[in-house]
Amino acid sequence: MAIIIPLYRFSFTILLLCSISRIQCQSLNLMLSLQSSAPQLEHLKYYQFIQFSNKPLDNIQAGQSIHIQFDAFNATFKLSLKTDSKVFINEANVDKESETGLFGQFDRFRLVSGTLQDDDHSYAYGYVDEMSSYHGVFYTNQTVYYVEWIGLYANQWSDEQQYFIYRDIDIGSQKSVINTNDGNNQQTASSTSTSSINQNNQITSLLMNDTTCLAHIDIDRTFLQHYHNNFAYVISDVAILVQRVNHLYRRTDFDQDGKADGIGIAIKNLTFGLSDELIGINLNSTTISTTVTTTSNILSKINNPVEFFNRLTVAKNYSDSCLALYLTGQKFDKDVLGMANSGFKANEGICTGYYINQDHHVASSNVAVVSINDRNHVIPFATREIAIAHEIGHLFGSLHDTNGSSCSPNNHQGNYVMYEKLVDGSKRNNFHFSTCSRSEIKQNLILKIDQLRPCLTQAYYPLCGNGIIDEGEECDCGYQSTCKDPCCNSAYQYLTDIPSLSQVGYNYIPCRKNSQATCGNAVVPIEAIGISVTFGLPIILVIVLLIYKQVKHKFYMPIYGEAGTGGEISMLQNL
Repeated sequence: MAIIIPLYRFSFTILLLCSISRIQCQSLNLMLSLQSSAPQLEHLKYYQFIQFSNKPLDNIQAGQSIHIQFDAFNATFKLSLKTDSKVFINEANVDKESETGLFGQFDRFRLVSGTLQDDDHSYAYGYVDEMSSYHGVFYTNQTVYYVEWIGLYANQWSDEQQYFIYRDIDIGSQKSVINTNDGNNQQTASSTSTSSINQNNQITSLLMNDTTCLAHIDIDRTFLQHYHNNFAYVISDVAILVQRVNHLYRRTDFDQDGKADGIGIAIKNLTFGLSDELIGINLNSTTISTTVTTTSNILSKINNPVEFFNRLTVAKNYSDSCLALYLTGQKFDKDVLGMANSGFKANEGICTGYYINQDHHVASSNVAVVSINDRNHVIPFATREIAIAHEIGHLFGSLHDTNGSSCSPNNHQGNYVMYEKLVDGSKRNNFHFSTCSRSEIKQNLILKIDQLRPCLTQAYYPLCGNGIIDEGEECDCGYQSTCKDPCCNSAYQYLTDIPSLSQVGYNYIPCRKNSQATCGNAVVPIEAIGISVTFGLPIILVIVLLIYKQVKHKFYMPIYGEAGTGGEISMLQNL
């Protein structure tokens, strides 16, 4: 039964109908019973339960194609997927693995990405379990859909009501306004000197293609409890979250040269904190195993967000990772949902290590904390991924998009990721960085380039719009604003640029040859260096120059080349 109206309205309608018509209401009472058994979710206005009728998938191999089909919102969705575990680096592991303590099954090859059949503009990220049930995110026809496990929101559920789906427009409630309390609102990036920045420098060139930030992800027991201690589901859910955040960062043009910079994150370590044990995950195996170390669990008893953050960063050394993401189900005072170091400072943010904080303690300086607990209610997946992207944005050097600025439009498209109030994911701008954030992150990365080079690493991530012809692409000239190749369809930079199924131009496929242009074989891709060379006039010019060289026997051609621990802490707070 699809839930398409609020439950209290449904109940009132049924009772009113029975009282007026005096008909036998046994069947209606049965409908009411089924409807009322579904939990009311605090941050969602509408959702529907879905069922999967696909054949079980016992074993999945790397690169395997998977097809998932289900019905929802009066439509049939057909997902065409392939295994995609790029969010984990090959050696992703915890330092030490125990031989005992099996807690569940997790297969990294069940992480998938792909599109919807017959929709080249769509995308999908998710996880497919042994019963061919899918949970994750997909986009089609100008709408983002989310499929989640009901166990994260309810204590009891039936086999027919395990998974539910909602749309971006269904996110929100009467009181779900999420605010922040961040000293950075009054800060300016004074430590970032723009005078020393060459605006023509491309970040990817400066980083020499080392564009992946390896993350250590810590998951505490309060987070796990919200998932009913289902380790496999926690890992898959966290992996999908990181997939989404990684895609957001990869496709962003921070240096504003018209191409995606490809800067993103991948999971290096993943640990669970249970009581006085630290559970380590072997990501190269299909099973989950434990690593036991002694660690204090007093954090679960601390509700003050500043004290929590200070204790955490002093207790844990994350200097061997580019950044640390600590996920918790803790309910903080003042409804704070997130905290992070201020990456625009010289000694904080990504790729920084232990340092002496203002309390004269040695502490980690590359940490982001995100809680999924808002007033004892779990926030939806869309809001979780934006909260993570927001806090990591602080580690990369971004301040807030303050209210009233040009980077806070407050229009029907919504505000951006780094808005001073946490956006919930119901608007299209919510999944993009503003020009202010992009500029701040660009300046910070360039200023810290020397310490970033040995910290970041290379990782293959094909992406339409990065100016490199990747697998499956015919060409890649970057985004529409700067593409200069008339024979190549440029990439869409924003979701709002993509037409709907019924609009003119839907047959336009990015990173494909332009069928309307008379190009022939004029553009020859050179994939090794990621550029296209256009023959014609340049060839004639080269021939003329060579002839000139032979005649003169001499020829010369020049070659052109947030506030840290003990101080201010970026915090996400619910009003």
